[in-house]
Amino acid sequence: MGALPALDIDLLPSFVLIAEGGSFGDVALQDERREDAVRCFAGATQANGRYNTGYFFLAMALALAGRSGEAGPWSARDLELEPGFQARMVLEIGMEPALAQRLAACARRLGLRE
Repeated sequence: MGALPALDIDLLPSFVLIAEGGSFGDVALQDERREDAVRCFAGATQANGRYNTGYFFLAMALALAGRSGEAGPWSARDLELEPGFQARMVLEIGMEPALAQRLAACARRLGLRE
C-alpha cells in the first residue's frame, strides 16, 4: 500500500473517519504518525462502539505513541467485545511486515494473545 500525503485529520469530514478510520489509521501508523493514528482509531471506536478491531488498533497506536498506560483499557474493551480475539487475526491480513511486528510486540506487552 502506497503512502498517502500527510493528512490533516481535523479537515476530514467526520463520516470519512467513521467509514475509513481503519484505513487512514493504518496509513498513519505506517508513516509513523502515531498521534494521527490514535485520533483515527478513536474516531472509529466513537462512531461504532461495537467495532472491536478499532479498540485493538487504538490500543496499539497508543502504545506505539509512548502512551502504553492509556492503552490497557482499550485492549480490555476489545476483549470484552470479542473474548477469543487474538492479535494474529488482524496482523496476518496483509499488513506491512515491519508494522505487523511492531504491533505484535505491543500486543505482547499489553498481554493480548497472539
